[in-house]
Amino acid sequence: MKQKKVIKMVVLGVACLEQRAAIEGGLKGHNVQFAESLQYAIGASKGADVVALHTDHEDNLTDFFDYGFKGKVVPLFMKKDKQGMNIRGKFTEAVPVRRLADVILEMFGQTQPSAA
Repeated sequence: MKQKKVIKMVVLGVACLEQRAAIEGGLKGHNVQFAESLQYAIGASKGADVVALHTDHEDNLTDFFDYGFKGKVVPLFMKKDKQGMNIRGKFTEAVPVRRLADVILEMFGQTQPSAA
């Protein structure tokens, strides 16, 4: 059986403990770091596979890439008037926080473990 890649992920802007628990539960076995500040997220992003952040942080994306982040960005839906963000010239639709784990697993070709 092929070993699944452990996904390293930084999440910025999710303060709700229930949402954090759902993300961690959905990504069990992967490395998920929740950042309390933009500066921490930028520092933690080097070497990460994914950064998930609210669309309000679109103006800060360049900082992540300038610091050496080379992974994928997943915008998180925060407001009805801002439903995505421009990532390196391409509009990317935001996802609701409750779907983040599923989206990440799909992105890396991994499926959610079935509940037995």
